[in-house]
Amino acid sequence: MATQLAEALEVSLDYLVGSTDILLDKNIVAKILDIQKLKENDRLHVFALLDAFLKQTKLQSIL
Repeated sequence: MATQLAEALEVSLDYLVGSTDILLDKNIVAKILDIQKLKENDRLHVFALLDAFLKQTKLQSIL
């Protein structure tokens, strides 16, 4: 029942029951699930690219 309610509201069960205040974007979660399905080597490339972008963005916000 709780799962159906969470799906209807488009939130996670953790968010629904108050275990977290972070509302996960469905598009981001879908992309993460797609990344998990990649071959290990491809996943490493995706994470390297993502890490580089996030580091650059954090650095720019400091400057």
